[in-house]
Amino acid sequence: MVADPRTVADLFAEHFASVSWKDPAAPGARHRQRMESLGINFYSAGGESYNVPFSASELRTALSQCSDSSPVEFS
Repeated sequence: MVADPRTVADLFAEHFASVSWKDPAAPGARHRQRMESLGINFYSAGGESYNVPFSASELRTALSQCSDSSPVEFS
């Protein structure tokens, strides 16, 4: 087990560099390249519900129904 923070950070960096999406030999790289070559279809008829304007009142109502999800306590 490694306890030294710098060594731990270096080991993580080595691991993530070895599985980086930039590495053509990384697992899944061929699939990623194939998917990226397909391009993206941005066509929209404009009827998506997430594109409908909403009021400040609707925003306040939505925010009031949310709960804290962060483990961080702010003061």
